[in-house]
Amino acid sequence: MTDLWHRALLPLVLTLGVGCDQSSVPKVDVLLGGGVARAFVPVSALARYVELAGEPDRLTLVLASYEVGCDRFENPPEGQIFVSITVQAPPGVGLKPGDYPWPGSIEGVQAAEAPLSLPFVRLTTEGRALPGGGLLKLDALEPSLHGQVRGALVYQDGSEGGSPTFRLTGPFSARICRAVLDPTRRQNQP
Repeated sequence: MTDLWHRALLPLVLTLGVGCDQSSVPKVDVLLGGGVARAFVPVSALARYVELAGEPDRLTLVLASYEVGCDRFENPPEGQIFVSITVQAPPGVGLKPGDYPWPGSIEGVQAAEAPLSLPFVRLTTEGRALPGGGLLKLDALEPSLHGQVRGALVYQDGSEGGSPTFRLTGPFSARICRAVLDPTRRQNQP
C-alpha cells in the first residue's frame, strides 16, 4: 500500500516542484548604456495612488530587487536596482488602463496636458531618469488600498537598426500600499 502511495504521489510532487521554478518568474530587464545590463525579479512591487480635486492623478510604481517599504526610500545596496515610474494624468482626465508615454522632459511633467509616465532607475552609485522613448502599458488599475496594478514596461530608445542604448522592459504586477482618494468623485457611488 505504501509503495502505491509513493507511486501515486511522486508525479504530483514533481509537478509541483516544476511549478515553483524561478526561471519562469517574469523579470524586469534594465540597460543603462555603457554595458550596464541587468535583469531582476522584483522582490518589492508596490504602488502609491493619489487623486486630489483639481490636481493631476498620480500613480507611483516601485519595483526593486531588494525589500523596500511603502513610505521610505533607501539607496539600493551594492548590486541591487530600484525602479520607480510615476504615471500622471492631468486634472479631469483620470488614470485608467492604457498607454502612458515618456516624452523625455522632466521639466514638462508638472504642466503636462496629456497623460504620461516618468521612468527612473537607481543603482547603488547613481540614479537617473531614462531618456525619452517608450511607455508604460497599464493593463489593470484598481484605485484603492491593496488594489491591483498590472501592466508592462516598454521603455527603449528608438535606435534604428542598431542596439538600444537604454531599456527598461518587462511585465509587472503590484499592490497599492497607499491610496489617497478624492471623495467628491465617489459621492454618487453606492
